[in-house]
Amino acid sequence: RGGSTVTSMGDWQREFGVASLTNGQITGSDTGVKITGGTAAGAYDSLTIIDPTDEGVLVDGSSNVVFNDITVTDGRYGARMTSSASGKMSMTNADFDSQSQSGLVLTGDAGLAFSGEINASGSSGIHVTSTSDTDWSFNGLTIKNSSTALEHDGDGNVRMVDSTLALNTNDITIDDGSVTFVEGDIGTGSGVLVNGGGVFTRARFYDVTLEADSSAVSSARMKLIDANGRAVDEGKSDATGLVDNLEFNTYTIDSSGMNTMNLAGMRVASVYLHAGAGASSSNTEFRYALESVTLTDSPGNADTVDMADKIDAHVCYLSLIHI
Repeated sequence: RGGSTVTSMGDWQREFGVASLTNGQITGSDTGVKITGGTAAGAYDSLTIIDPTDEGVLVDGSSNVVFNDITVTDGRYGARMTSSASGKMSMTNADFDSQSQSGLVLTGDAGLAFSGEINASGSSGIHVTSTSDTDWSFNGLTIKNSSTALEHDGDGNVRMVDSTLALNTNDITIDDGSVTFVEGDIGTGSGVLVNGGGVFTRARFYDVTLEADSSAVSSARMKLIDANGRAVDEGKSDATGLVDNLEFNTYTIDSSGMNTMNLAGMRVASVYLHAGAGASSSNTEFRYALESVTLTDSPGNADTVDMADKIDAHVCYLSLIHI
């Protein structure tokens, strides 16, 4: 930017390089790591924070920070994001233990990648505050021995994949937001409480392998269809013929109770060019599959589908332009 005076060029801020800390320990501080200001950047590996007065990590500004193998023991919070938090941050192999309030507090709209374990939180393992309308996603997370594993008071969606909620008084409480729980372990929903207009959705993955003449069928589109003919999910086969992680819902919970989905009559549908050069070829062979499948509310839903049926009728047209 340019200008004749400093003030004409807008606000200025000072930015240093990337803060880096490896194999560190912080004991007895008010806050272990405070991230604030504009575009704070840092990389922390093998960091242990013991008995902070308030929180192990506080995010109160824009950030681009990576934490790996971070441990926070005791304190009020393991990590807390204020309404000013933005940017992106990742915490992998996190271990938050024995916080008196919450292991993780989410308020701002920072992009967060978080995995690891939260144990023995006095109030909640994760608390999404009422001022948050951001969507949050977690993969491979364990929350146990806490009063509530996930306390969702915000308006966005919280998606949890392959996560484990165990030995908590309440697994999930929801106000007006939504939670999608895919695979993982949460029991049968008895630990889910919906107090407002929100909804909890239990979902599973389904993997299909496509083959024809004992060979993998690659680059074929496939749809998972319910009994009413509506597409539930779709995907495309890879080089091994696998269409993985087709997602389907098994039940929902709202303030009125549980609603179990009808999984009877589910089918998969696919069509692909087996031989020839397509519409321009006089010797083209298309094959298809329309197969009934059995899906359950349990892990490991998978099938192999043989693309043996041929499309034996082709519709062709000839366009004549008269001059």
